[in-house]
Amino acid sequence: MIKLTPDIGEMLQEVLKDDVPVKSVPGEPIYNSTRTVLYEYPSSGRALSFTVPSTVKIIKSYAFFSNYALEELILPEGIVYIEKQAFSTHRIKHITIPKSVKKVESMAFWYCQNLQEINFLCDISCVESEIAHCCEGLSIKSNGTYINYDDELKLLGENEWIIPKEVSIPHTDTWETESFVKYAKICTKGNTLAMMNFADFLERTQKNNFGEYAANFWRYLACQSGDKTAKEWKNNWKNIHPRKQIPIPIPPNFEGCINGDRLRALGFLFFDPKRQYDLEARYGGIFEVSSMYDEYGADCDGFGYETLSDWWYLDEFLNPIPGIGVISGYSGGERRRMPEKFGKNYQTALKILGRK
Repeated sequence: MIKLTPDIGEMLQEVLKDDVPVKSVPGEPIYNSTRTVLYEYPSSGRALSFTVPSTVKIIKSYAFFSNYALEELILPEGIVYIEKQAFSTHRIKHITIPKSVKKVESMAFWYCQNLQEINFLCDISCVESEIAHCCEGLSIKSNGTYINYDDELKLLGENEWIIPKEVSIPHTDTWETESFVKYAKICTKGNTLAMMNFADFLERTQKNNFGEYAANFWRYLACQSGDKTAKEWKNNWKNIHPRKQIPIPIPPNFEGCINGDRLRALGFLFFDPKRQYDLEARYGGIFEVSSMYDEYGADCDGFGYETLSDWWYLDEFLNPIPGIGVISGYSGGERRRMPEKFGKNYQTALKILGRK
């Protein structure tokens, strides 16, 4: 949370004493009586360009929402505060935030699908993280110069890695080779040297894009584990691919809904390539993993079908924990209503791994 200096805070409090929208002529922007607060630019407006009046100090949430005509928006000096989701326009490609701005809230830019560049003339420290949501291909400048890419990713709330839309899963024969299984078993014990060697192996033996992405994944995981060689690899990769995110086939935190064939092809031997899994990290380096296997009748709200799943508790590298079996035949709703049953397996898993 960015804190405002006392003088700016007092000024905004004074402005917001008149925080009442004044009805305007249909099709015209809506302000307060002193035109220091901009509440709404008409979504039905047909103008290609609009300059915010110099009297405006605050741009409110949804001020520029779903306007399909506006191609240019000029923000003058004097604006101090820009609220979340202030901008949701569809044709603007470039916008400049004036030097006078003291705070830009998270998600100020919302589904601005054609927005290519934001140039901040104000201090970049005045901008909260995750400045944009669903604004693909957006770049950030500070006083006309692109900022450090890692800083840009943080500002945009994005990761330094990305999962490409098209990933070619290799043929299952490659998963059964002696070398593949050997590497996989050592990697999933947290051995970073094995991770780096496995990456080289995957790059050599799998000639489709999965080989490259899988190699990136294991090197990235080794880097996260503190491996010096892996850190050097990441720095070199970024130098060779400036302003690019590292493509990998699954999130390095393992969370989310992931197809079993993708996990198996990466070397996580526990998973059935014909199933889909939901993975959720829990305290103590434990993953709660579920996979649907059947459905029946109406669900608890009377609509659709109740899905039945298998449930497991795995360690931080997605290995089964000895002594912890599968819990079968329970839906997600039943999982939530039966914390004791599932909690028993989870607590046992923590105890076995010595993490309680």
